[in-house]
Amino acid sequence: MWFGIIELITKIYFMKIIKFKSDEDYAVFFAPLLFSLAQIANDYGFQCKGDIFINCLDETIMCVEGYDVRIRSDVSLTFVKEVGIAIRRFKNKEVQLFHGGFVVTNKQIKMLVEMGQQPS
Repeated sequence: MWFGIIELITKIYFMKIIKFKSDEDYAVFFAPLLFSLAQIANDYGFQCKGDIFINCLDETIMCVEGYDVRIRSDVSLTFVKEVGIAIRRFKNKEVQLFHGGFVVTNKQIKMLVEMGQQPS
């Protein structure tokens, strides 16, 4: 357990942050990820407003803040799994997924995928 915490602290401490010169540079860099997230959100009935995704009650269910993708805790795990897969396909290790305030690791996403493939 301590090894995981130390590894997380080390990762945060040594993380390289890309500095964007403008909002346009930021939008161009994250365009493929935002496009994928918008498609997934649309499949689940959510709407995209820039880098914020809302439900039919105008509640924010997911947002992209810098390198963090934050999802509310009451959103289904199948949605979290699909968003996690999209983030992994983006192939930028600095982008992190949070579900209810907790980091969702690649191992956890893999576990969700494997659980979905098992017969009932």
